[in-house]
Amino acid sequence: MNCQDFINSLLPGNYALTKSMELTKIQTSGTLWYTKKFLVLYYYVFLSREIETREYINNVINSFDKYISTLSAEVRGLAEEFFYPADSAINFKSDDFITFSAFAGKNDFNTQEEKNKYFQNAKKFYFSMLMDSGGQKGIKKIMKNAIKAKDFVYSEEAMRDIIYRAAVTVVAEECNRLGAVKDNSVKYILSDEAVREAEKRAGSGEKLSFAEVERIASRFPKESPKYNGIENDMAAFIRNERQILFYYGYFHSKSSGAQNMEFSSLTPVGESALNANSIEFLALWEHQKIKMISQPPTAVINDINGADINPEKFMIGYTPYTDIVGYILRNGELSIPQYKFIVSRKKRCFKEAEWEQSEADLSDNISDIEKIIASFKRDRDNKDEDGRKELLKYTLGLRGDLPFDKGTNPLNILAFTDNKVICNNYPELSMVYDIYGILDDYKIQKYGELFRECEADLRERYIWAYNGEKRQYNPKIKINWDLYNIHIDKFILTTVSVLIAAINKKVYSIEAAQKNETDEICDYCAENFRELYKSIGIKNDGLIKREVFKAISALKSKDFIRYIEVNEDRTQIEADYAASNVTDLLEKIKELSRETTVSNSDGRLRKRKLVGMLKAYYMQRFTENGLLKCECCGQETFVTQSGEPYVEYHHLIPFNIAFGPDHYLNLFALCPNCHRKIHFLNLKDKEKQYKMLNDNNCFNMSFVERLRGLKDEKLLRSYHLEYLLADRAITQEEYNIIAA
Repeated sequence: MNCQDFINSLLPGNYALTKSMELTKIQTSGTLWYTKKFLVLYYYVFLSREIETREYINNVINSFDKYISTLSAEVRGLAEEFFYPADSAINFKSDDFITFSAFAGKNDFNTQEEKNKYFQNAKKFYFSMLMDSGGQKGIKKIMKNAIKAKDFVYSEEAMRDIIYRAAVTVVAEECNRLGAVKDNSVKYILSDEAVREAEKRAGSGEKLSFAEVERIASRFPKESPKYNGIENDMAAFIRNERQILFYYGYFHSKSSGAQNMEFSSLTPVGESALNANSIEFLALWEHQKIKMISQPPTAVINDINGADINPEKFMIGYTPYTDIVGYILRNGELSIPQYKFIVSRKKRCFKEAEWEQSEADLSDNISDIEKIIASFKRDRDNKDEDGRKELLKYTLGLRGDLPFDKGTNPLNILAFTDNKVICNNYPELSMVYDIYGILDDYKIQKYGELFRECEADLRERYIWAYNGEKRQYNPKIKINWDLYNIHIDKFILTTVSVLIAAINKKVYSIEAAQKNETDEICDYCAENFRELYKSIGIKNDGLIKREVFKAISALKSKDFIRYIEVNEDRTQIEADYAASNVTDLLEKIKELSRETTVSNSDGRLRKRKLVGMLKAYYMQRFTENGLLKCECCGQETFVTQSGEPYVEYHHLIPFNIAFGPDHYLNLFALCPNCHRKIHFLNLKDKEKQYKMLNDNNCFNMSFVERLRGLKDEKLLRSYHLEYLLADRAITQEEYNIIAA
């Protein structure tokens, strides 16, 4: 590969997936403090059912305190002030804390739809208030302070009154101080004529009072004030943060993560992060960045049909995070232009050794590369803003220059200064690069087929966009990507924990680590990642140390076979409950079903007892002449050597692939032929199998009834529904009914 090869590969693309957000501007907290606070509060305000009670307050406090307690003693005081501000209205530990019930006030509604809309809007402002975000100056700052008043109760009328009074206040203040109105938000509320009149008065030396500006506004009224514009602008940070947490797998939604009104869920990654301590939270952040590819299948690539390019050459990168780390390691720094024009555009077709040899040449010719990219005539390609944000998102976690950290971040390796990232610690960065490079090899071996499917779908849509047409992403590929992205990979997570432990113990080569150093790494992981390992089914210190030792061995040998092999989806049949009373048995089935979980990723175990109970129940309740019928095709199954009818139990929402619950509402008794068909048929034919299963099941419950039952028991997630939609098990109309 040479410079010309790289230039020939250049195409417009989406190299910055998310918009402006606090995450990239963070100066008021340490590493990931803001993200932790956002995630916890978002869950309790928008996703849990606890927000209308006081129960969530203690849960938030427990999550925050656990996080703070594992920070370095040097910064715990600063963290306390960040998570529990001096403003008592938004301090969860204060007696004057404003609950959502007090904030929302209203309880009398004509319809459920009216109630849902009211509370959704109230939650946006309540969340903005708790995060103390969304209004740093002007009208929005006044709004944010006004809604924290003890006697404030949310309503559309109250918000509009606050916005109007804020606009008048801003005009008076800015005219008196600056002689002109600088806050662009004013134009949404007051007419241009009113603003000009106020500026004219101020220009003649008149000091404007609130009352005088209000009189001017009355003389020159705005025909249709756009209150919604101000409200949406104030809450825009929620959408932007939510979108990055969607891309990085903490939230799941059916869209690109930009909408707030849809049915959405925390993912297994998000649920683990919710109660993670500070070191565990950092490990999850690194885990998710390692799993990322340069442009996931949900990326939208616009404004390319005017460019002089060959869209057939479209290709993505499989290792964007390690590409950044490697460039900084080899060159000592990475500027925003180098990231934007070179590193972010590295394709998987470039061999690593050849790429490294070409980096200096590429950097020397960056002006020529910039000219080619400028010819695409896309703002996002030519402005530094998006590239800067994307680089900051990837390096957050390895940076040690955030002032509130005081250098205590466990991965204190990089610094951002003068619009470039520089290396503070070469031995540590070298170790990060070596280990993440091994993880890249592993993830491509294990998930390479998925990456190629994502790339193929993106290329197809890219070609359509080049020809001026739009095509939606393939829903099956999108949900397959989502399920990969929200899954905690045991080997990647363990390796990241090994890295953090090794750096803490100043062991800079895993390959050369001595037994005593390996023991120290194992001990550190058991002590600091206990809850995180528990969330994937590794439940005591001995098992944690054993898992860490296995990962270290795999890192040394670069042999990942034990982590790549996939277990077959087999359900063991037990029939120890044949003598139980049928009514009692059904109650036991329901009770055991309620104890299930939907998370735990790699660590989930199937409930053999539940399947045994179901088999016994089916034999008592649904056999005819000693035979059972398949709940799909309706045909009688065969009799085994033990004299029992044979069935295989199938999860409608797959147990391993989509983290479906081990719950009787999610289980069906099938003949082997139908079971294999549902797993392996093409989508068109699979749709017929699902229809038979919906119509013929022994409980006479439709998929909609079953899924709503799971939702009532808080066991249904948005990714479950999206999987079933993409797999043609349910229709869009049924999705909407269940999600409502």
